[in-house]
Amino acid sequence: MQGTKMLPADEAMWLAVDDVEAASELRRQEAATRADELRRTVADLASGHQVTVEDVAVAKTRVAEAHIRARRAHLAAAEQHRRTAEAHEYAAQTHSDAATRGIGHVPTHLEAVKMYRAARDAEYRAAERDQRLAERE
Repeated sequence: MQGTKMLPADEAMWLAVDDVEAASELRRQEAATRADELRRTVADLASGHQVTVEDVAVAKTRVAEAHIRARRAHLAAAEQHRRTAEAHEYAAQTHSDAATRGIGHVPTHLEAVKMYRAARDAEYRAAERDQRLAERE
């Protein structure tokens, strides 16, 4: 393409990483602004200052939005824990199969099975916890 500079793959990757980081920073700044607005309104209410109906409406909206974001985050975390638990189960099954077939060092495979199943159980517990947290939001 004439007039278009093609970037090396690694440079393009770093630009993409920079974009993600910039977006994350923007989200953090927006969250801080929302939190500051809510704190000011709550402080005004607590100190007996007059607040407008609009201020209260904004505060209620911010609280509702925060609950929605928290619910989404808990649901996403629960899903990630379930996927990780499934990966641990797959690893445990792979080591169990290897031990059954006598491939490699069997005691090491059996120890790995125990470790991966314990990790799987911990991930499922974490998924259940995050699911409960999401339901409470």
